Amino acid sequence: MEICPDAPSRRDKFVAGLSELIGGPAGAHFAGRRQFWTPLRVMLILAIGVFVANVATHVSCASDQEDAFRDACYTDVQAAYDSYGLDEGLIPYQDSTIDQPFGVGLMIGVIGQVAPNTTVFYLLTAFMLLGAWLTVVVLVAQARPHHPWDAAMVAAAPTIFVVGTMNWDLLAIALASLALYCWSIQRLGWAGIFIGLAAAVKFYPLLLLYPLLLLAVRARRMPEFVLTFCSAFSTWVAVNLPAYLMYPDRWSGYFSFASEREISPGSFWSIGAHFPFTKGKGWGWFADFRYDVGGANDWSNALFCLVLIGVAVLILLTPRPPDLAAACFMLVAGFLLFHKVWSPQDSLWLIPLLALARPRWVAFIAWQCSEVFYYFAWNQFMVEQEGGQAVFPTEAVTWAGLLRWLALATLCGLVLRDVLSSVRSEDLDGGVLDAKYQ
Repeated sequence: MEICPDAPSRRDKFVAGLSELIGGPAGAHFAGRRQFWTPLRVMLILAIGVFVANVATHVSCASDQEDAFRDACYTDVQAAYDSYGLDEGLIPYQDSTIDQPFGVGLMIGVIGQVAPNTTVFYLLTAFMLLGAWLTVVVLVAQARPHHPWDAAMVAAAPTIFVVGTMNWDLLAIALASLALYCWSIQRLGWAGIFIGLAAAVKFYPLLLLYPLLLLAVRARRMPEFVLTFCSAFSTWVAVNLPAYLMYPDRWSGYFSFASEREISPGSFWSIGAHFPFTKGKGWGWFADFRYDVGGANDWSNALFCLVLIGVAVLILLTPRPPDLAAACFMLVAGFLLFHKVWSPQDSLWLIPLLALARPRWVAFIAWQCSEVFYYFAWNQFMVEQEGGQAVFPTEAVTWAGLLRWLALATLCGLVLRDVLSSVRSEDLDGGVLDAKYQ
């Protein structure tokens, strides 16, 4: 018999403690054997269970959205059916402007033409998002063949239970994960194609090109990066160009919406503007950002530039550069930490990156708990904004946002510590970059 390729109870103290409930960690002579319930199949079942639980607790709002925030079952997917005129047979971009990227608008339009009501529209969209999330689980497991249980962090993520179907982010996450996987197996053109497709759905996958560029510069692999970049750019243009040529004003509506959007509850800027210790008055010039959207844009961009510089220093000047997954995690996390908008579902972007960069359960669970707490505090805040009676006090969303911000900042610190103390001999996700480090 073969030795079990992965025993999480040996590698993680938290998992080792939990394993005491079933007899303790696997011993040194524990042998695995071929069986039907492989780690991947178990995780797929787990992921389906968590996702179905999300759908079951949110589908009730499809028919009655009046108390969606009070019941913590609001989703943009359900709201889209009426607000984008799908109930009247309207087609996004052709008949109406929507505040979503074209890739999402295309999907909304296709599903909206066959869905007779909000409930069916939500369920069809949820089914598609489930397929996307299962793809992410498979890709993370495939990326770590000797440690497939690392993908359990993806499959069992509590945030999927609360925000899995809040928006269309899971589709972008699946495409971005496909891009990183293709890069790791040196399918550079396909990596670019998937980045381009992902960027047509959400903005954040474009950020992945930055660590790839810096790592390619350090490894002297610029031709490979150029191929990926050109594939990404060409794909994004191919998807968006028809809509831009036919409906330029409506196509650009998303970018106008993103630029004019006010700071969101739980963001760095909102925390500063409503800090509880100041009785809701905020800290100095932070309070001005409640109404100064342009200032919030400028300062969030300035701080993100500092994040870009920090990632560049880490990749180009340290004795051993970070793994691709770690670099991507820190960049995307830095974007969320200082951006003016940090919606509850945006944190989903980080889950597969963290599972690849730092598969350690204690910090992961602590961060996820902060996300769940913020989600319920945010719902109560929205109840109050709509004139209802909230269960939590007004300051709860700021406290929850601060806790979430600190939890993610701590994760970044832990990943950075691991990078600086790493003695690895290879980058499992580096693809063409990996040979340079061996």
